[in-house]
Amino acid sequence: MRAVADAYSKAAAYAEAAGYAVSNLVSISDGSGAVPMYARASNVMLSADAIAESGGVVAAYYTDDIAVSSSVSVVWELDKLAR
Repeated sequence: MRAVADAYSKAAAYAEAAGYAVSNLVSISDGSGAVPMYARASNVMLSADAIAESGGVVAAYYTDDIAVSSSVSVVWELDKLAR
């Protein structure tokens, strides 16, 4: 909801600056995504003792950041302001 309200505020400001007013809503679309984190063997350094103690099964946990993005695209009709 907030993203649509923000989009409307921006559209209204641009429209007014150009001599128009925001009119009918035409479309709304959204998108989001996450950047997957792939494990690389070079990131994990275990001692021979640690590998032996685990029975050869190694579980690596990564604490790196995960990048997430989201976007909203909104299209409105514009009406020319009478001046």
